[in-house]
Amino acid sequence: MKLIKSANDLPATFGLNEAAALTGYSVTRLRQLSQAGKFPAYKVGRPWLVDKEDYIRWVNELKKRNKDARIVNEVVVIKKEAT
Repeated sequence: MKLIKSANDLPATFGLNEAAALTGYSVTRLRQLSQAGKFPAYKVGRPWLVDKEDYIRWVNELKKRNKDARIVNEVVVIKKEAT
């Protein structure tokens, strides 16, 4: 995936590997969040996909709720919680 400088640079649909690079979450964690309905990815056959508009909406909701998230050039960077 090319360097994302703004939401306009996102492809219309992208996979969990790209979403993991954007968010800092692992692919496994994003899959778990998706299955729980907490991340906007869906399964088509084997791969999980994320629609650009759904991702942007998720980022905007996260910005409203989560003080540990910061937005860099309209792309979310999530501060991971200590486990």
